[in-house]
Amino acid sequence: MKKRIILSELSQRQLTEITIWYNSRRAGLGPVFLASLDRIMERISKFPAQFPISYRDYRQALMDRFPYRIFYREEQQEIQILAVLHVSRDHDPFLKRIQ
Repeated sequence: MKKRIILSELSQRQLTEITIWYNSRRAGLGPVFLASLDRIMERISKFPAQFPISYRDYRQALMDRFPYRIFYREEQQEIQILAVLHVSRDHDPFLKRIQ
């Protein structure tokens, strides 16, 4: 069963900033990033348990083509997207703050 995706305020801000950054690098790259994001969100929505647990009950999914990790938690009826972090960024401090 496909679950509804809910973006946290933090993840919404991050995605806006990332898209603006890619658009500033090359015209049209922002929409390419968003298309890649849509593909990974679709996979998370349909098969949330397919991705590894990275901290407590938080999972992470790697985007195709772009160096970002999507951190999320599966709930009964929905998927909560908590953050979108660059792979070179240490995610441990972030995860420890989101008790």
